Amino acid sequence: MRAKLTVVAALISAAGLTACSAPPSGDGEASLAKVEYTSPSAVPAVAPGQELQLPIDPYLVKQAERAQILKASRLVAADCMRGFGIELPAPPLTGGKAAANENATNMDRRYGIYDDRKAAQFGYSLPEQVEPEGAGQTQSPLSDAENRVFLGDADPVLEVQPGEKYNGKEIPPGGCAGEARRKIGDGLRQEVAGEINFASFQRSLTDPQVTAVFKQWSECMKERGYSFNTPLEPFESAGANGAGGEAETKMASYDVECKTRVNLIGAWFAVESEIQKQMIGKREEALHAASKEREKTIKNAAAMVAAP
Repeated sequence: MRAKLTVVAALISAAGLTACSAPPSGDGEASLAKVEYTSPSAVPAVAPGQELQLPIDPYLVKQAERAQILKASRLVAADCMRGFGIELPAPPLTGGKAAANENATNMDRRYGIYDDRKAAQFGYSLPEQVEPEGAGQTQSPLSDAENRVFLGDADPVLEVQPGEKYNGKEIPPGGCAGEARRKIGDGLRQEVAGEINFASFQRSLTDPQVTAVFKQWSECMKERGYSFNTPLEPFESAGANGAGGEAETKMASYDVECKTRVNLIGAWFAVESEIQKQMIGKREEALHAASKEREKTIKNAAAMVAAP
């Protein structure tokens, strides 16, 4: 039996995204994997916790932007649903704070932990964050009838036929979520940017310069009694799950210390930046079109949320 969707999950589904941001699939990612790039000749020295931005970051929707688009979309969708006799009010717009990590590429944890202060305080767990209002999945799930009106023929599982009516009124293409997308914009779709964000990371893992610095980091960690091959492994180790207490914060602090000693973050960041530059160049036209749509959507969403 198909799980019922919440309002947020339905809007995300209608936008062609998933709640867990799974990597896009298709030929685009395969072609990106073949992009040629030149290893960086200059590697920046990155200090613990230093703010970094990859080339693809400006093409991705940030957390606060995503939350506002969803707020505006819920308002439009709720009005649409009301026309079918279904009361689906949007949550109050109280201006909830955005999640602490505003970087769309998740730089805070992309290369493993590298903020010494956070390592000493939280280990490998994430600091508590205040989600943007509406970003959680706490709403009651949509009923079968609400799902049909909300997503319409956009979801083949529902088997809603084009032109089908509910309470004597024709369900719009894509349901009320589709209606919201047409009015607000399609800015949550970011398949190409998402492909680059995922493919560049995967490509960087096999780069000789990156694997060399992994080895240096690994040797540094061994001096302190820890056996890891890559800086992503500590997250999966016993105790590195946010509940390891003093032992975990100690290991995390050593982890950051070793990264700093061998400049792992600087080398990895420099390599992936070069990879992304080449990938962006190959998909520049599609990225430009998506950026224009994203900007339009953000503007429309802000106006909708601000409207009395």
